[in-house]
Amino acid sequence: MVGNMGDSAVPTLLKKALCALFIVAGVAIYLSWGILHGAWNPFIAENLGIYSLMAVLIGIGAVGLLILRWEEEERRA
Repeated sequence: MVGNMGDSAVPTLLKKALCALFIVAGVAIYLSWGILHGAWNPFIAENLGIYSLMAVLIGIGAVGLLILRWEEEERRA
């Protein structure tokens, strides 16, 4: 990659940990909200806000992990 100065494993590891933290936070919100409120259906209007937050957190984590995987494959090639 052009302009890739001093690429080390620590930032990549930190990025992976942060992405995993986003996914864990999304799952934790889903489980805790469902247990506390007995509301497991994300399509009910009262639950839409909290479950949209959950979807965003899990989506950010998953897309971040995919991008990191693509970057690793690009470095190997």
